[in-house]
Amino acid sequence: TDRAEEKMLVISCLGKINTIGSLKMLDSFLSDSVLKNAAAAAMLNIGKAPEISQADTARPLLQKAGNVLNISQKK
Repeated sequence: TDRAEEKMLVISCLGKINTIGSLKMLDSFLSDSVLKNAAAAAMLNIGKAPEISQADTARPLLQKAGNVLNISQKK
């Protein structure tokens, strides 16, 4: 999709799916200046799930999202 409104809907939906795949898809939106804050917030929401927060592959993605929002992540 090309429209920002549609991309925001995708971000919103992905933010409700607690998987590493969702994190990776949301990561692709972090380079968009209009969408990056929403994508980062959705990523951190996913990171609240125990199965995600404890996954080694999730940590760099969650750190990247935290950096976008200037939030320090727990180690």
